[in-house]
Amino acid sequence: MKQDTLVILLQKWEDVFMSNSMQSILTFARQNNLSMSQMGTLTRLQRDGTSGVSEMSEELGISNAAVSQMLERLVQQGLIHRTEAAHDRRAKVIELTEKGRQMVSEGLYVRQQWFSNLAASLSAEETQKAAEGMNILINKVTNMDNFNEEKRKSRVCCD
Repeated sequence: MKQDTLVILLQKWEDVFMSNSMQSILTFARQNNLSMSQMGTLTRLQRDGTSGVSEMSEELGISNAAVSQMLERLVQQGLIHRTEAAHDRRAKVIELTEKGRQMVSEGLYVRQQWFSNLAASLSAEETQKAAEGMNILINKVTNMDNFNEEKRKSRVCCD
């Protein structure tokens, strides 16, 4: 198989993966009266623990006022809570509530559920081949990431 053919197949896989993944999370967000920005904010808080309004504003590329409105809706839904920052009472610290953590977990589960459906549709032989191929790709990407990280760390710039 030519390398170009593999690149095309990887691009097709990416299209299928992204389409299924995004459709699942969009449906989940709509069913739970959340926008994608709100879902993204909850996911970010799950990953990072806490955040401030300014950091969210910068990450989302919207004004502090717009972020504050979005956060207020999440507070009203019981998904996050805001507290005053210890170092500056004017600044707010945003974190997930237990209900918010549960929402993110459910969203992740729904988003990944199609993997189980796909795996269940494969024969034993197809499962073995797919697993071998995925392991090869995962190992290569991991090695590339490690190499690129080492390369980045070793760059020294002298002025």
